[in-house]
Amino acid sequence: QVLARKAHDLAASATPKERALTAALLARYQSEAPADRTPLDQAYADAMRQVTAAFPDDVNVLALTAEALMDLTPWQFWTKDGEATTYTPEIVATLESVLARNPDHPGANHFYIHAVEASNDPGRALPSAKRLETLAISAGHLVHMSAHTYMRVGMYREASLANERGASADEEY
Repeated sequence: QVLARKAHDLAASATPKERALTAALLARYQSEAPADRTPLDQAYADAMRQVTAAFPDDVNVLALTAEALMDLTPWQFWTKDGEATTYTPEIVATLESVLARNPDHPGANHFYIHAVEASNDPGRALPSAKRLETLAISAGHLVHMSAHTYMRVGMYREASLANERGASADEEY
């Protein structure tokens, strides 16, 4: 929270978007980390929705909003029967909006793979998986992300290679 407060204080002379983003960060953190982050995660997601309302054409804001929503139900985007959970339709629609405008957005591709990997159609993230192979070749986690999709669709060799490339990027770093 100290750093979020500092960022917000420094943003006093920044753009309206930067001030809105730093204000949203203040909702995400408090000085003592609580045992249950749920209220803070909800406050941050609500704040990011407001930032999105103010800056609906900014793909970075949209990607951050999707990530904030993902934190509300981590790893629980789909039921065992393949039904979307509470925030999943909004998450997927937001990320698809970003990808339609900027297919090479690293964050949106990363979040999209996570958002749909447990769905009944994880293959819809294949374009994102392919893009992440080359978008950030020094970021091991992003390079590895393709493996999530490749495993789900039975592309086991490609998954293994993605993991090897991710590990190599981490080792090089």
